[in-house]
Amino acid sequence: MVSDDRAGVGFTLGRPVPDDINGVLACRATPAPDGAAAPGLLPGEEDHIRAMVDSWIGDWHDRGIGYWVLRGRAHAGSGSRPILGEGGVRYSPTPVGEVFNLYYRLDFRVRGRGWARLLARLAVIAAHAHDPDTVVIARMAPDNHASHRTALAAGLRPVGRDASGRLALADRPIDGRLTWALAAL
Repeated sequence: MVSDDRAGVGFTLGRPVPDDINGVLACRATPAPDGAAAPGLLPGEEDHIRAMVDSWIGDWHDRGIGYWVLRGRAHAGSGSRPILGEGGVRYSPTPVGEVFNLYYRLDFRVRGRGWARLLARLAVIAAHAHDPDTVVIARMAPDNHASHRTALAAGLRPVGRDASGRLALADRPIDGRLTWALAAL
């Protein structure tokens, strides 16, 4: 576990476990308060999310680092800690080698509290401690201003765009081969 919430931020970060799958499903099924996202999961999405969480568990087992689940404070009486998001870094292949992909996704109910920025900063610190030679990147749609600000707050800087036109940011200047590789993703 990365945080034990002694700082009072309202959440902890920890490695995902098989029992977290239902919590991730519930978090992702939460509708946006502004109606920006439809409530519930799309057909087939549940199987995709189960496989995704299984891959995160595999990353921790095989590589010693991966995405975390963000757990909220325990509910009174039950002691259960709801999953309010996920994020961190995981190795991601490119045509010229691996990079760390920085990722963060929070439940709509807890957005705007600075938690994504804190999660992203902690993820970059963890990546540097685990494998300081591997570049940390984040990619997002050009109009996703909140994600862009989060990546900047984590210390990443713009390095170009990927093949889909998404913004690409990295924790350090990158060479031409990696710039080309990111553009091909």
